[in-house]
Amino acid sequence: MNRQLESSSSRLAIALNRYLDASLAMGNSCTKQSPTDQTFRDPAILLNQLPRATLFEQKIQRAKTAIGFARNRSPAIVPIHRLPPELLSHIFGYIVVYNTCVPNFFGTCQLQKRLISLTHVCAHWRKIAISSPSLWSHIDISLPLTEKSRSCMNTFLSRAGKVPLDLSVSHNPSGSHIFEPEDQINIDLKEIVSPLIHRVRGLKCNAQPSWLRRSETEFCLSTLSSFLNKDAAPGRLTMLDACINSGFRVFHLQTIEDPQNEDVLSLDIPAFQLEELLLPVTVLRLHNIFPHWGSKAFHGLVDLRLCAVNGLISIHELQLATILRQSPLLRVLEIGIGIDFVGAPVVPVALYHLEALITRIPSYSQLGRVLRLIDTGSGPLFMTIMDSCMDDELNDNVKQFFTHSNVTILCAIECNGFRRPLELANLIPTIKKVAMTPQPIDPRDFYNQPGSPIRVRLDMLYLLGRFEFEVNRLRDAVDWSGVERLTIWGHGHEITRNERPIVNNQVLQNELSKFGVAVEMISADLPSPIEYFFL
Repeated sequence: MNRQLESSSSRLAIALNRYLDASLAMGNSCTKQSPTDQTFRDPAILLNQLPRATLFEQKIQRAKTAIGFARNRSPAIVPIHRLPPELLSHIFGYIVVYNTCVPNFFGTCQLQKRLISLTHVCAHWRKIAISSPSLWSHIDISLPLTEKSRSCMNTFLSRAGKVPLDLSVSHNPSGSHIFEPEDQINIDLKEIVSPLIHRVRGLKCNAQPSWLRRSETEFCLSTLSSFLNKDAAPGRLTMLDACINSGFRVFHLQTIEDPQNEDVLSLDIPAFQLEELLLPVTVLRLHNIFPHWGSKAFHGLVDLRLCAVNGLISIHELQLATILRQSPLLRVLEIGIGIDFVGAPVVPVALYHLEALITRIPSYSQLGRVLRLIDTGSGPLFMTIMDSCMDDELNDNVKQFFTHSNVTILCAIECNGFRRPLELANLIPTIKKVAMTPQPIDPRDFYNQPGSPIRVRLDMLYLLGRFEFEVNRLRDAVDWSGVERLTIWGHGHEITRNERPIVNNQVLQNELSKFGVAVEMISADLPSPIEYFFL
């Protein structure tokens, strides 16, 4: 086939040259004669040449398209095509793993956008992606529903085939005004999800707040009732992520058998049936909505996240220890609720499979009390500390945990102070990376401080989000923390020299290169490294 193509190409080149020479000769002869002197033996031949030349162009264009397609599919020219389709499909699957489907203000799911973009790269990738049902198994339903969003949902359902589904249902009443009334579809949620219930493996329910206090609760109750009801079969639902983004209320998930009040989401099923439906769940993520702490929902988990408005709900430390003890295979744990500490001796719970620990604890003292409940063993641990004032000194519980746990990555988000996260890193002999959304650097942080400079050497220091630094202070921080590589991500940060902002990126890059470490600046248009720390 290659010889035939090469031979045909050579003959075509000769023919085109002869055709071009003849056409140019005809044109030249016309310029040397007046129109009245120009005579042709057969004028019809000349009349037919323009249509024939157009036809030649069309055929050449088709040949170029075919050759371009063959070139793009050639593993010798495009090395990625050496990978078998099964491996490419597996790689594409990481788009789903690392992109949660949380709609933005305009109701757009980033996961959907990225999957659709994947099918537009080339015909080969499109064929592989569309023929991989698991890529399309995450179905987003964003209310109010529009014709466009319903069409997208139906496309995903068609491509998902018969594989189990992960359903994300979100409610954003404050954003409904951005759609034209004629674009919105007046359809009941149950009508949408009823045909899908028997296939749903994971359910994510996300209710945004509204000025109508009952709006988000009615939506959340309607969604949960569609899956947790008398007709539901235990064992199908293995992931439940329920979130009500209310800044002033916490809700309790109960049944018709329990006492009722305005902060209760009451499901119309007996208590024993709700327990049967929740027991097979292994991934449980709750934000401002909780079953009772003794529920079977807290058994056999691999992923547990408990978050609430600060101060509106709490759990006794012994209840928390019991919940953790009931899930020895836990891989991800997030604690963002109040804890009632009694100070009694507690035997640490063995969580030797734990990979990620996320805490939203307001102080070192309370953080230490939480950490004394956990024994993470020798496995590598990612730890994220959020919203912590860190306004008190390190206590023995904190020191004990960080000294004996194998924390390899530490992330500090919205913490008070720059030095404190590095102070924690100083306790960890296994630490490799530290990430933070830093506060302004106080030069006193790095001079006359006990234990400085830092005793461990970091492979990477991430500075994320918005911050303001004097370039010399940043150099002090890098020197003090023994960093080998510095990565700055985001927009809105301001790095100054002699109190004047460095606005030119190239000048800034040159200044940072003088630190003696590898420096990388990542635009906010690219995914944030911080997402990595939240799995």
